[in-house]
Amino acid sequence: MVWTEERFADLVSFLEGKGSVFHMSPPRQRIAANAEQDILDYIEESEELTFSQTLLRLIDGRGLTDVEVYKAAKVDRRVFSKLRSNDDYQPSRSTAIRLCLALSLPPLEAMMLLEKAGLCLSPSSKEDLVVYYCLEHGIFDVNDVNEALSRLGLKTLN
Repeated sequence: MVWTEERFADLVSFLEGKGSVFHMSPPRQRIAANAEQDILDYIEESEELTFSQTLLRLIDGRGLTDVEVYKAAKVDRRVFSKLRSNDDYQPSRSTAIRLCLALSLPPLEAMMLLEKAGLCLSPSSKEDLVVYYCLEHGIFDVNDVNEALSRLGLKTLN
């Protein structure tokens, strides 16, 4: 389990303001630094794409399958089918965040994708701070994020 007492204490410290809030330090991730820049450039060049279009391009660009992504995001295949077949489909906030986690997006990329759906992560929301912390620290499993939210008495990503 990802939530050791030390890691959970670090999350609580972050929430209490002892850590930085939404700083743009280099994200900890499994992809090479130049690949991160390629993704950021791609998203920036694709600003006119919808959430669905951008999501599908990110999936393809990462060499993932739709099934891998919707299962990791814990999104019903029918909802994912709507994303695939309707460029203008707007997912729920929870679905959009879970898809960012499933794609293992670092904070900046996740915020850029969420913006495509008219959403954002707010530094004034504890739930959003927990999500941001998890993105920044490479915690992408939806169950692990939900566990942290639940332990803090916050609304989970259902």
